[in-house]
Amino acid sequence: MPTANAALAEHIAEAGVSHAGLAHRVVTLAASRGLPAPRFNHASVARWLRGEQPRGRTPDLLAEAFTGLLGREVTRADLGMRAATVPPDLGLAYELDLNAAVAAATDLYGTDVHRRSMLARSTYTAVAYLVPALRWMTAPAAQLLDRSGSRRVGVANVTAIREVTATFRRLDNLFGGGYARSTVVQYLADEVAPLLREGAYTAALGRELFSAAAEMTLLAGWMAFDLEQHPIAQRYLIQALRLAHAAGGQALGGEILAAMSCQAAYLGDGNGAVDMARAAGQAARSAGSAALLSESLVSEAHGHALAADPRACALALVDAHQALDRSTPGGEPAWLGYFDAAYLAAKTGRALLDCGDPTQAAISMRASLEMAGGYSRGRAFNLALLAGALLDSGRVEEGCATGRQALDAADGVESARVNGELASLAARASRHRGALPVRELLPALPTARRGVRALPATR
Repeated sequence: MPTANAALAEHIAEAGVSHAGLAHRVVTLAASRGLPAPRFNHASVARWLRGEQPRGRTPDLLAEAFTGLLGREVTRADLGMRAATVPPDLGLAYELDLNAAVAAATDLYGTDVHRRSMLARSTYTAVAYLVPALRWMTAPAAQLLDRSGSRRVGVANVTAIREVTATFRRLDNLFGGGYARSTVVQYLADEVAPLLREGAYTAALGRELFSAAAEMTLLAGWMAFDLEQHPIAQRYLIQALRLAHAAGGQALGGEILAAMSCQAAYLGDGNGAVDMARAAGQAARSAGSAALLSESLVSEAHGHALAADPRACALALVDAHQALDRSTPGGEPAWLGYFDAAYLAAKTGRALLDCGDPTQAAISMRASLEMAGGYSRGRAFNLALLAGALLDSGRVEEGCATGRQALDAADGVESARVNGELASLAARASRHRGALPVRELLPALPTARRGVRALPATR
């Protein structure tokens, strides 16, 4: 008599695995992924053969088990399992309960590994940042306690996460978010998630673990943002903020809020950018970080520019430059080392350009090119912005020459944002199509974005 799930039966027969053996493999895979331990046995497999659909990640674990047994890729569809669905609110909740927060973050990592295409089809909404920002500012200070678990967490574990994050942050700056984002997410799912879920640690080491996890989660979100995968980026930034709260990391939380502001501004949501930047500024003041306060203020200025408030933009820019002047070398977090006078100049130029002052924007963007080495993506981005400012201020020949430099700098950089800025440069250049330098430059520039920019929700 044929079974209700003939496809699963055929794979079991081909692999020559017993029902008990298959159940054991799934349990082992779940444990290796840091998932809650399922209680499967031969009876569980019998139920699946009768047509019962396993819940949660089990179909994906079954597919992974058969992939290893048969030496070829096997999908859940091959096993007669229904297509997976992604909850629409996955990763968007800023959970107050710590265990729920850990589950939210680690579920996001796992979904990104196994069902990224479905995650990418989710939606970015500007209002999704409001509750996380409010809870960040109003929730009681974290009281992380000693924890017993099945995986002992040591200093070496935390050091490894920080070292991996630093390495891939450097690669991101050099080659763009598309270069190694998948590797970062896989590391989060395979190495970080089990420590968060099952870790045994002291309160002090637990704060370090959550801080390191928040940094890497922020990096994964920033890489998604750079690829214009905005729904994915939004979810990572929210989870990074919650992990930073668990660690008691005021400065790191401010950095994440500033990244939220940057994303909102990139998507044209000036008011949202101001809201997130002001929340970042509060965190910066609490942490006593002048550089982070400067970053928050210049992000706020960009939001005011997009909201057509030039006076508020100018005031925030003045405050941003004064704040950076108060920063002391060696007195800022290591991960904020990128924010210097050149970076501030770049952010200032972006705000001025969106405020309708291309002449002053060009001055700031030229100063941004005094940046340190190791930031290939940033150099390409800044050159493209400088070229656009020069074109808008009527310096066509110089703008086209700078546009050529931007194209050269972008070679080998996998960044949808850089591609988008080059596409914007093409639109600016096309207004001067009659000039020979423009006609020579335009064929080399992209005319469309590689990524899809979501529209912010109505506020």
